[in-house]
Amino acid sequence: MDAFWNAVKARAAALDGLSGQARFGVVASFDTAAYAARVMMQPENLLSGWLPVLTSWVGGGWGMAAPLSPGDQVLVLGQEGDSEQAVVLGRVWSSADAPPATPVGEFWLVHQSGSFIKLRNDGTIAMQASTVSIEGNLMVSGEISDLGGQHGSVDALRQAYDGHVHPDPQGGQTGTTSAVV
Repeated sequence: MDAFWNAVKARAAALDGLSGQARFGVVASFDTAAYAARVMMQPENLLSGWLPVLTSWVGGGWGMAAPLSPGDQVLVLGQEGDSEQAVVLGRVWSSADAPPATPVGEFWLVHQSGSFIKLRNDGTIAMQASTVSIEGNLMVSGEISDLGGQHGSVDALRQAYDGHVHPDPQGGQTGTTSAVV
């Protein structure tokens, strides 16, 4: 029945010269495999078919994915007013889903869990996460310190660790470790 009313709406919009107008809707469901959403078109509350979701940074085997959630407000652009032949342009901030208080000029990536990465205006990067997992090598050209430098740099900690000795149960002490460069 929704398809019928969407077709009627599309035809009426074409007759009124309203083709290609963007409309707001609310996500009803999202298919992660197809990266497509069904949307309750506003103000009629008609359910669309599966619509592709436009996203930035897309390519074969790479891209940025931020799947939609049911209840998200989105902007939909229908071809010639047809909400069955449409694309979801993206989410829209609203009073229910307010944006974070990002200062002008900064780039923030904030997750609902509280994790974030913030590229700040002063050139620093702030990051918060319960755990950071790195796959592959981590290469740093400057110093790394613990707790704002309270315990010294990693290099200083390494030198202290490499220079320590333990009592040997067979008598004497163990030697110092060899530093790996």
